[in-house]
Amino acid sequence: MNILLVALQHGNEVFGAHVIEYCKNRFPSVDSIIANPKAYKKNIRFCETDMNRSYNVPSPKSYEEIRAVKVLELSKKYDFVIDIHTTTADIDFIPIIADYNHSVARALTFTPTDNVVKMEFPSVSRSLIGSVQNSFSLEFNEDFAKTDKALQIVVNIIEGLCEADYGHFRNKTIFHVSDTIPDSADVEGEQNLCLSDKLKYYPVLIGEINYIGYKGFLARYTSAIRIHTET
Repeated sequence: MNILLVALQHGNEVFGAHVIEYCKNRFPSVDSIIANPKAYKKNIRFCETDMNRSYNVPSPKSYEEIRAVKVLELSKKYDFVIDIHTTTADIDFIPIIADYNHSVARALTFTPTDNVVKMEFPSVSRSLIGSVQNSFSLEFNEDFAKTDKALQIVVNIIEGLCEADYGHFRNKTIFHVSDTIPDSADVEGEQNLCLSDKLKYYPVLIGEINYIGYKGFLARYTSAIRIHTET
C-alpha cells in the first residue's frame, strides 16, 4: 500500500515533524510532506488562511490555498493519506474521518480507541480529508503527543496498513459532527464526546485555543459500528 503522511498543515503543530523524521528511517517506502513549511518555520498556525479550510477554493490566492492545491495533487496519487494534527482539547487521541468506505474502515481497525469523529459534508469539503477519499486525520493532545505512546499509535497504524488485513480494534462509536459550537455557548464543565444535558449535544474538541469564532464542534447523534471481516 502506498501511504502518504501529511504533517504541519498548521505550522505550530510540531508533533507532525517528529512523526515524519521518525518514519523516514523506519518506513522508507512511506512518503511524507510538510504541508505548510512557511508557517512551520515561523512556528505559527498559518500565514494567511487556515490551510485545513483552504482546499477546493475556486480561485486560490493565499499562501495556504496555493499550498493546498499542491498537497491535494500529491495526495491523490496514494492509496491512503494520514493527516497528523495536535490540539489543546482535553482528549488524548481521536481519529477524524470525512468519508466512511472500505479503506477508511480498515484503517480504523488499527486505531486504539473506540471513538471516531466523522465530519459531515458540506463543511468538511474545504479540508484535506474532505478532499481525499481514502484518508483520515489523527488528532493528538499536544501534551500526549510528547509521549512515546503517541508516536507508537502512528507506527502501529502504518505497520497495520502495510502488513495486516485488519486490526483488533473493530468496535467503534462514530460521533457525527454537523456544526460548530458558537462562542456564546456555555461549555464550562462539559466534557468532550459526552452528551451534555445542558447543551443537548456531544461537544467535540472543546478546549482548543486556536479556534476563532467558535468553541469546538457539535455532534447531535452517534452511530455504533462493528467492522466485520472474514476469518
